[in-house]
Amino acid sequence: MLRYEETHRYEAEYRILTPSGDIRWMWARQFPFLDWQGQVAGHTGIAVDITAHKEGEAAKRRAERLAMENREMERFTYLASHDLKEPLRTIQNFVSLIHYQHGDDLPPTLIEYLNFISEASARMSMLIKDLLVYSRLGRQKVLVEVDTRVLVEEVLQDLAGSVAEARAQVELGSLPCLKGYATELRQLFQNLISNALKFRQEGRSPHVWVGATRKGKGWRFAIKDNGIGIDLTYHAKIFELFQRLHHRTEYEGTGIGLANCKKIVELHGGYLEVESELGQGSTFFFFIPDPAEA
Repeated sequence: MLRYEETHRYEAEYRILTPSGDIRWMWARQFPFLDWQGQVAGHTGIAVDITAHKEGEAAKRRAERLAMENREMERFTYLASHDLKEPLRTIQNFVSLIHYQHGDDLPPTLIEYLNFISEASARMSMLIKDLLVYSRLGRQKVLVEVDTRVLVEEVLQDLAGSVAEARAQVELGSLPCLKGYATELRQLFQNLISNALKFRQEGRSPHVWVGATRKGKGWRFAIKDNGIGIDLTYHAKIFELFQRLHHRTEYEGTGIGLANCKKIVELHGGYLEVESELGQGSTFFFFIPDPAEA
């Protein structure tokens, strides 16, 4: 007669590579069984696929890490809005006060230095403002029905001065209605269209095309321009924070705009990419999943 030996059971978790190339997590338990003399006569056991459980644990850890990062971002927001902005205002106020009280008596070199201080303070103030916008993206996560054509038309009304100044032509293709975060989507389109107007070829009127096509379970949007283009070397770099390809004397900005765009698209569960060649214009593509089709 055979009997199981509980005290020598064996348990383990391990990964296996399936013939299809997938990696699966397994949990196994093995028991020895003994014969009438108490000798091990063999083993028996079970193995269970626990991949879903492991993926759930990983998702939970990611959520906890994201929550911690969000708390860190909130602390940063407080720091930026209070401890950084106040000293800058003090610097700007004192520079203005010196100009007001002693402007006529100051030597040209000192006036030039004060102007440098004032301009640098203004740039830092703009940088803090843009960082605060970046940190707040996605705070109010409420999905609403968004008519992207109406939204883009409203963005173009806001940019009417820039469009007129650049003598630009903006053409709209098919644009869908979808579920999204309205404020963030408005900022996404405004940033990308503004860039298309700003980075234009000298002596050439900008032409910008905005449209979307159905792709799988979502929409692939495109903002195409005939501007200066982007060297292939920098296609990934431009979506990182503080990355500038041009000196501020050529094109204004803080290097945060495209990082904002990437964060907004990823907030919707999509992705952002660019196709461009130096001197030949750029096309920014972003994919937004449609929750109704998921």
